[in-house]
Order: sequence, then structure tokens, then C-alpha cells
Amino acid sequence: MQSMTGKTQEEQPNKEPVHLLDLLRNRLLGCTSVSPENNSDQEDWHLFRNVQELKAVGIHLKSSNDGCLRNITFTQKYWKFYGGTLSLPPIIVDDSTRPKFLNLIAYEMCPDFKNDYGVTSYISFIDSLIDEAKDVIDLRKEGIRRNLRGSNEEVALVFNEIGTDLVPNPEIYRGVRSKIQKYHEKKRMTYINEVIHYHFSGPWTVVAFTAALFALILRSNPFMLLHCSPTAIPTKPIHFFKTKHYKNQKS
Repeated sequence: MQSMTGKTQEEQPNKEPVHLLDLLRNRLLGCTSVSPENNSDQEDWHLFRNVQELKAVGIHLKSSNDGCLRNITFTQKYWKFYGGTLSLPPIIVDDSTRPKFLNLIAYEMCPDFKNDYGVTSYISFIDSLIDEAKDVIDLRKEGIRRNLRGSNEEVALVFNEIGTDLVPNPEIYRGVRSKIQKYHEKKRMTYINEVIHYHFSGPWTVVAFTAALFALILRSNPFMLLHCSPTAIPTKPIHFFKTKHYKNQKS
């Protein structure tokens, strides 16, 4: 935003906002910013997975403690067998969400406003998470989305429309995306967690699998239980039949 003196406005912490959009942006992002860099090594944003794919490989969602849009983290406890946690700031979705973010994105794209494209990068990140209504439902269950607007399908459509053709700052959330990508590339863990997610999603599926496995073992070896119990059958059944056959011939 260019001032009356012709100087270019720069993003500065603890500075009085020059516009209502500037005030709103500061409240959503906080004071800490990331300076854009001309880096040829761009992140592969299209490789990022939606909520369903993250869940399938054992990544859980969690609502962060504050509403700062920069407060997105991924943690993985390596001593645990199953998964990691993606923490996201909670946000209310209502009729003002679409025009609010569209105006903030347009404000960041103003050529006279030097900034880190924090809102643009946040919307791109969320858009990559949401592909369908199921993604919105999972975000809502974890307290990350509070829907005051229409159906889950409409909420998904809103973020998909806002996130179309955006160019985010690759430095923002780089660490988060890198950690998730490295976790996702662990093929063995990915395969194990996909099996657990799709085939053991509830207690009854585990019980059914155990029962089926036990029945299969019994079918392949029906005398297994008899061998396990020494009192279940006579100790020398073959000698019994031989003795009976000998007596019949003698008589």
C-alpha cells in the first residue's frame, strides 16, 4: 500500500495498522512474519495430502491452543508405533469467511505492500487438506472447524474456490510440510498404518479378524487342540484297535 508520500508500505511488527484489512490481517497472523525469498527450490505443494490420506498413514489432527494462522505444527513421537499429530488453529466458518479471505489475499497481492503472504499461504495449506465433505467433518470433530455456514460440502467448496490459483510463500510451513513428507515416504510405516486404518478401524473388525484367523488355523490342523490337551484322547489309540482286531480273528 503506497502512502501519500509515495513510499512503499512494509510489514512491520507493533506498527499501527493503516487499513482495516491490515488490522484484521495482524490479528489473524500475529506479529511474527517470514520474509519471502527468491528460492528456485520450490516446494512441491501438489504433493501434499488431504485429511483422508493423512489419516490413512496414521497422522492425527489436533486443534492448537490459539487462533494464530501461523500456528501449524507437526509432531511425531518416534518411540510410538503409530503416527504423528498435525496441529491446526481453530477457525469459525460463516458467511463472512469467503469475502474476508478473498479481500485479505487481494490486499497481500497489492504490489506496494511488501509482506510474507501469510494469509495466502494459510489458505493454500488448508485448501490442500480439504478435498471433500469428509475432510471438513474430520476437522470439525477435532474442533479445528466450527461450521456456521450450510453443509460440509459447501464449506469444502468455499475453501477450494478461495484456494484456486494461489501462489503461497514456500518458506511458510516449509518445516511442517517437510516433516509430513518425510514421514509419508516411510513405506513400511505407511503400509502398516494403511492396513490398520482400513481393516482395523473398529473393535469389531479386530475381533472378526482374530476369530477368522483362529478358525483358519483349526481348519488346517483340526488335531491341534487335541495335541494341546493330553487327556482329550487315549494315549495309545493304535494299540487299542490292534488288540480288538486280534481278538476278533482268534474267536
